[in-house]
Amino acid sequence: MKMNTKRTIAITLVFLMTASAVGALSVSAATPTKLTQLTIQATDQYPSAGESITIYGRLMNGTVAVQGASVQGQMIILNYSSDDGLTWNTLGTVAMSYYGGYSYTTTSSQLPLLTSQTEQDYLIQASFAGNAPYAPSSSPNLEVHVNPIEPNITLQTSAGPLVTNQSFTISGKITDSHTGKALPWTWAYLWAYDEYGDWQGLGYAQANANGLYKLSQVQLLAGDYQIYLGIEGYNYPMFGPYDLSINTAPTQLSIASGTAHPAVNTPFTVYGLLTNAVTGARLPNEPPGPVDPITLTYSSDGGSTWTTWSTEVYTNGNGQYAFSVTLPAGTYRIQVHFPGDYPNYASSDSQVLTIHVGGVLSG
Repeated sequence: MKMNTKRTIAITLVFLMTASAVGALSVSAATPTKLTQLTIQATDQYPSAGESITIYGRLMNGTVAVQGASVQGQMIILNYSSDDGLTWNTLGTVAMSYYGGYSYTTTSSQLPLLTSQTEQDYLIQASFAGNAPYAPSSSPNLEVHVNPIEPNITLQTSAGPLVTNQSFTISGKITDSHTGKALPWTWAYLWAYDEYGDWQGLGYAQANANGLYKLSQVQLLAGDYQIYLGIEGYNYPMFGPYDLSINTAPTQLSIASGTAHPAVNTPFTVYGLLTNAVTGARLPNEPPGPVDPITLTYSSDGGSTWTTWSTEVYTNGNGQYAFSVTLPAGTYRIQVHFPGDYPNYASSDSQVLTIHVGGVLSG
C-alpha cells in the first residue's frame, strides 16, 4: 500500500506546534519566588522563671526588610525546644506588621511551663509559611536560659531602741536576686530564735504589688534573737539570720515624804510611784516573786555610808509603794531602789530625798 506522505507531514507539524504552545503557556504562568530570611531576638535571653520576655524580629529579602500589604497580617509561628532541638512545641503565633516585623510577649506561665523553681535552656525558632511572592523561611535558633527565681529579702525594724513587751514593726522588700525585680503578693513567714535555743513564730505578711511586706504589732521579751524569714512556694532555706536585741523596759521610780521634818522616833511615810519610763504606764505588783522587792536605804553622814531599812515592799495595784520609817534625830539622805524584773523591766533608783528628823539641820 502507498503511504500518503503529505498527510503524515501535516500531522507531525500540528503536534509540534501544539507542544510548543503548551510549553510557552506554562513558562509564562510561573512567577519567580523571592527568597526570605527571618531574624529573631529577645528582650532578655536570661530571664527568671515566670518572667515575661518579648521575642521579636523581621522578615528580610536579602539585606532589605520586606514590607507592604502582601506581608501585613501574615502569621509567624514561634516554636520552642527544651531538649536541644530534638522535639519542638508551639509557643505561640503572631501576625506581621505592614513593615514585616513581629513581636510576641510570653506570659508568666510560659518559659518555663512548669513551676517557678524551674531552670531550663530553651531554643526558640520563628517560621514563615510563605505566600506569593515570598518564599517560606525559618529564623536561626535563639537560645534562652531561664534562671530559677532566687528570692532576696531585706529586713528592718521600726526606729528606736526595742524594749520588752513594746510593739514594733518588721518590714522589708522581697525581690528576685537575679533581676532585682519585686516579687509581688509573696507571703513571708517570720520566726525568732532566742538565746536559749527556742523558736517563736512571729506571724506572716504578704508583700504588696511592689514586693514590700510589713508585719506590725510584734512583741518580744528582753533578750538576743535571730530573726529568720521563709518564703511560701520557694524551696529555699530560710533567710537570715538577722540579729535583733530586745532590752528590758526602762523604769522610773519617784520618791516623796509625808513630811520634810518628822518628829524624832516617830513613824513617817516615804512613798512613790513605779512607772514605765517609755510609756509612763504604772507598773502594778512589782517586782513579782521570787524577784527581790523594793528596798529603802538611808545615810546619816552625807552619803558616805548607807543602811538598808529592814522593811521591803512591793507596788500595789496602782504601781504605788510606801515605807513606814522611824529614825532618831538627824539629817538623812533617803533613796529607794527597784531591783528590776527581767526580762520585763530594768532596775532603777529614785532621786535622793533629804529629811530632817527633829528639825536638826546637819550633814
